[in-house]
Amino acid sequence: MRQCFILTAIALFLLGATLHAQGTASIDGTVVDSSDAAVPAATVALTNADTGVARTSVSSAQGYFIFNDLMPGRYTLKVASAGFKVWEQRDIVLNVDQHATLRPLLQVGAVTQTVEVSAAAPLVTTSQSSVSSLVNSSQIEELPLNGRNALQLVQLAPGVVSTGNLGQYGVVQIAFASSGGRDIDVNYSLDGGVVTNNFYATPTSFPNPDALQEFALSSRNYSAQYGQGTSTVSAVTRSGTNGFHGSAYEFLRNTDLDSRPFFSANRPASYKRNQYGASLGGPIRKNKLFFFGDYQGYKLRGGPGSTAYTTLTAAQRIGDFSGQLTNTFVATDPCGNPQYKGAIIDPTNNCVFLGNIIPSGRIETPATKTIQTWLPLPNLGTNAYNYTPANQTDENQVVARVDYNPNDKNRFAVSEFFDNIPQVAALGGGSGLDASWKSILPTRFQKTTLSYIHTFSPTMLNDVHLTYNLRLSGTLT
Repeated sequence: MRQCFILTAIALFLLGATLHAQGTASIDGTVVDSSDAAVPAATVALTNADTGVARTSVSSAQGYFIFNDLMPGRYTLKVASAGFKVWEQRDIVLNVDQHATLRPLLQVGAVTQTVEVSAAAPLVTTSQSSVSSLVNSSQIEELPLNGRNALQLVQLAPGVVSTGNLGQYGVVQIAFASSGGRDIDVNYSLDGGVVTNNFYATPTSFPNPDALQEFALSSRNYSAQYGQGTSTVSAVTRSGTNGFHGSAYEFLRNTDLDSRPFFSANRPASYKRNQYGASLGGPIRKNKLFFFGDYQGYKLRGGPGSTAYTTLTAAQRIGDFSGQLTNTFVATDPCGNPQYKGAIIDPTNNCVFLGNIIPSGRIETPATKTIQTWLPLPNLGTNAYNYTPANQTDENQVVARVDYNPNDKNRFAVSEFFDNIPQVAALGGGSGLDASWKSILPTRFQKTTLSYIHTFSPTMLNDVHLTYNLRLSGTLT
């Protein structure tokens, strides 16, 4: 058993060299000369323009090269080979889960000469047949979001249809169907770690827009690395760069400036929602060690509207339903009494109650207590009760990330996502927060992802991702 375990661990370790990490990007291509012949053994260097992190490879005998497990960002690609001018292309933008293909064309000349490509054609992926749509940082930052839930932007992708919400007991998230698939067949990943709640088939939670760099929706023949489902949403959080960047915000909504509803004599329903936070990222050691942190707080009291439902009048509570009778004759009951429409029938003899009044001795004590607890007296008209749902939510969300690149062969990263969302909601109509009947939802999400990428050689790479997920949800009364 020990030998089997060791062999399995070694196999998984080596297989990591052939897999792409979820949420990262890659770039490949073929180095050719002016006659379109492959250029082998060319030195290919790729540098992240924001962090200064560089990686080097050598083209194969067919001129092929590839860089896997790249963080989304701006890159510079430089290709050099003896007898040719140096080829360089700047501002190559790689997005999350993007696999781009280039074809560096080397010209005969001295290596001291450089051919710089400044107006290249858009990057095209020719190595995969999957369909992918990107939601970039500009869209996340600038497009309006109700509640600052960035997953709403998935609906911008072609072939995506909103299907409402999925989940319960505090674990509720928006859902959508993509490319003809079902809304329960979508995989979600964050920083390479799976964040899908398998019970409800929804993402456990999602970082706020200030903590997200971008995410992509892929469907149709995507790589087997994503597992089950017909579509996948891959997201990455922001990381630090060689320059400091941050944000601060606050959104407030209350009823101070709301007008009274036209058909109501009451003031607007009490509703307060406050959402605030800040983020900061930058270098700890330039070109080597970076950090990023984000916090968002959210407090909600009440609801944006009121709810009305039919209740019992004061007379009906003591069994007097005389006002319900009409003049429409129906039949004569077994006791010889005329039965009119709206009459209440005594189940013991199938005869009507005289005057449509139930004797007080016939009303059981449990029924009386139920009426007193769940059916308050009307406050809207003669038989309607209007109330504001006594909802309460207090959310504290923290996103933290550290990237460390000691050299061009090793890269470490750790990301933490913590979202604590205790919620309280009234169970009974108008019972309010002070009532004994209420639903307490101690909802909490936590995800920790550790990643390590080691380059053994230009043709051998190992990528390890470890993710810990904690989901706490339920109801206490």
